[in-house]
Amino acid sequence: MTKGSTGPVIIYIQVDNYDEIMPQLPDSQRNRINAAIVRRIGEWAKSLDGIHLRTDRDKYMAFMDRSALEKAMAAQFPVLDHVRSIAVPSGIPLTLTLGVGTAPDYPRARYTAQAAMEIALGRGGDQAVVKEGDDLYYFGGHVQTLEKRSKVRSRYIAQALKRLMETYDRIYFLSHDVPDLDGLGSAVGLCACARSIEKPVHIVVDESNVSIERVMAALQQSGQYEGVFVDGSRARQEMNERDLLILLDVQRPMVVEVPELLQGPSPVVVIDHHRRSGDFVEGPILTYLESYASSTCELVAEIVQYFGENVKLSALEAEAMLAGISMDTKGFVFNTGSRTFEAAGYLRSRGADTIAIRQLFQDDWQTYIARTNVVRNAEIQGSIAIACCPPETVHASLISAQAADQLLGIRGIEASFVLCMREKSVVSISARSLGNLNVQRIMEVLGGGGHRTVAGAQFRGATMEEVLKRLRPVVQQFIKEEQK
Repeated sequence: MTKGSTGPVIIYIQVDNYDEIMPQLPDSQRNRINAAIVRRIGEWAKSLDGIHLRTDRDKYMAFMDRSALEKAMAAQFPVLDHVRSIAVPSGIPLTLTLGVGTAPDYPRARYTAQAAMEIALGRGGDQAVVKEGDDLYYFGGHVQTLEKRSKVRSRYIAQALKRLMETYDRIYFLSHDVPDLDGLGSAVGLCACARSIEKPVHIVVDESNVSIERVMAALQQSGQYEGVFVDGSRARQEMNERDLLILLDVQRPMVVEVPELLQGPSPVVVIDHHRRSGDFVEGPILTYLESYASSTCELVAEIVQYFGENVKLSALEAEAMLAGISMDTKGFVFNTGSRTFEAAGYLRSRGADTIAIRQLFQDDWQTYIARTNVVRNAEIQGSIAIACCPPETVHASLISAQAADQLLGIRGIEASFVLCMREKSVVSISARSLGNLNVQRIMEVLGGGGHRTVAGAQFRGATMEEVLKRLRPVVQQFIKEEQK
């Protein structure tokens, strides 16, 4: 933020889990907690010479000047911790989300604050997002995102997506660079939806990789996916304004597998389970972004169920989707909620074979040895493990991700960071955490993103030594913050 700049600051404030906590409480306790929330927000605003007002039962606004905002940012928005410390009978901490907008005048500051709030909520809440022009600043995000219990939004998205699919001539599915089973599995699930309304589909895969090649081969051999897979060059030549492009498991243009397609004439839909990033794709006509979900396949499994009675998932398609959920949850360990298991149960009922899925994750001997060597040579600093794949490692991206997962199986390790050279002058980090350390925030500082427990970043034109020098101080800084 530009020091010494002037202009109003507008802050939208929302209690994230008000509806989950308050309805079950007696009036006396509800009144006590409401009073405590109002008091702590008011004390914080007053300490910055600002004013506040309550606009709804769980919503507030605050106003202050730029110098006060600079103080709030320097203090890391302590109001987040003040409200979280309010005693609640259930033991579930109250969390706030703040959308902070600053601009030369009030109309633009209000618009900016609304945009900041949308970003903060898309990232899971429990944080403050400050927006000034194109610049974004993040604070908080310490509490694991709560699972949403209502499926109303899933039903709405399914019906909206169906109307869009019916409107356009062809549907193209596109995931992130080096697509994985979550991106492919979610595309397969939506292919079944498109098939039920007789719409032609294409899955854009510029280059296969070891993590998806078995599923791709099985789909093509089934006969149902003949001609479905196309590369980026063909997609660029054929796509027009009458086609619909659906991004799956990705929201950042810089990590889309074929980013040129975003500049084409086709409208874009985004379906993703990662926290919303600052460089979110511009102008999608439909967005389904739910950071509570384990995977994009979980979201698509719910869409399939509400899309219409004519959707018929084959056993192979159900297996591809269940494999995506299993991969992103590391065998149903991380980021799982009740709806994760509901989605898995639905896919199992559609014929998904868990033994076949287990076989998809089997490694060859060379991959096993390469991963073991990376783990063996890891540098352990307290509860943090940092490792590097040798430059000549085959399938380095897969090895680094697997090694980062495996390091978390060592007693005492809370988070792991594994670097690899993906291609000449491109270094990537696979970051993993058991949950106490938010690796998504660490990767964001370095230009990446992801989830609280699974995240990553890429660096072009850098060496592994240079990336290590950038990574270590950022990790140590966040460890200090988490220990406060």
